[in-house]
Amino acid sequence: MTDEDALAISSWRYPPRLNPCGALTVDELSSGWYRCAMLDGDRAGFLCRGRPARSPKLAGQYKLYPGDTDIGLGLRPDLVGKGLGLSLLEHQIDTLGRDKPLRLAFFEESAAAAGLYVRAGFRLSAKVENVLMMRREPWSWRDASRPLSNGMPVYPGDPAFVRESIADAADGGYNVTGITMTAHNGTHIDAPRHIGLDGGTDSWPVELLNGVCEVVDLNAWRGQPDKARRFARRTLLKTGGAPLDESEARVLVESGARMLGVDGLSVGPQGVEGLKTHRAVLGAGVCVLEGLALDGFEPGWYELMCLPLSLPGCDGAPARAMLRPLEV
Repeated sequence: MTDEDALAISSWRYPPRLNPCGALTVDELSSGWYRCAMLDGDRAGFLCRGRPARSPKLAGQYKLYPGDTDIGLGLRPDLVGKGLGLSLLEHQIDTLGRDKPLRLAFFEESAAAAGLYVRAGFRLSAKVENVLMMRREPWSWRDASRPLSNGMPVYPGDPAFVRESIADAADGGYNVTGITMTAHNGTHIDAPRHIGLDGGTDSWPVELLNGVCEVVDLNAWRGQPDKARRFARRTLLKTGGAPLDESEARVLVESGARMLGVDGLSVGPQGVEGLKTHRAVLGAGVCVLEGLALDGFEPGWYELMCLPLSLPGCDGAPARAMLRPLEV
């Protein structure tokens, strides 16, 4: 940022509703790292890193997260609300690296800013009088789905997964891979249609498969004398491949689970008993997610992102499941 840019920015005056602290001071412009944002050759805003808090009210909060990187964002007053802020903020996050915890502070009156930061992944950390602090955790998604490969385990009696080359770039200029599989290979969801009920995979709303979830150790739960506990709306069980019987499935459903995931090939045992387990879950309107890879995930709270293939009306659909830990 040049001296000319700094002087121009320090002269900006925001309406009190947006920024009761007024424009930046020259001292603030000289601290930390600043970058001027340009739009069609004109100064449109600024990005900064390492700028001290403009209000001492949050001093105690800053000490709680000493590893955070402080950032700031400012737009020219006439550009506020024009959609430029999110692009600038995403650019700054990419520049600093999504593997770093980020922190920012602003005044409660800046309602538009709060919405912008939420869209960029920031969450409220503290509020002291009219000053808010928001933090963004590092990008820490991890894969909880099983790779699809030849020779992978499949449910007994199901055809094997087959991936083969059907065209070679050396012959026709393109490589093309052919895949033969069932809708229940690897990580996948089950639909009510899987057990003869009405409803394909599109009957599950996307929001049911995405959001806060709890990873639970099945053996630890089985070891509780009365097995009494409340289960999360989205519950993922570390079973070690051990299936659930019908009575256990009913306890899970009656205790609050609306989406039940397991790391085994099936939520229930083989044969008739497995069908009973499936009916206890799917028949109650609870989505089933099978074939998860949970070995590297400790019991606790996570954010789940699961997107099945779009196969309307089908009895199942392969899915990619990702998890990232949540602070509780």
